Amino acid sequence: MKSIDIGTMSYDEAFKLRLQIALRYQAVKIRAVSDNPEKFDEYISQRVAAIESIIGKDVLVSEGGKTIYP
Repeated sequence: MKSIDIGTMSYDEAFKLRLQIALRYQAVKIRAVSDNPEKFDEYISQRVAAIESIIGKDVLVSEGGKTIYP
């Protein structure tokens, strides 16, 4: 698996990536406690697709030595 440190990216690209990772993270957390978790599946898939459009597939993202995605 390829690895990328978010600190090596341009500000705009890093911002977009952080945003998509945060949105996905929150959706996964909400899905875990939802009465209807399957309604979050499509949204999570969309966030993953947005992340992959920025960095590609099978890429580990880190920031300051801490893994933030996947």
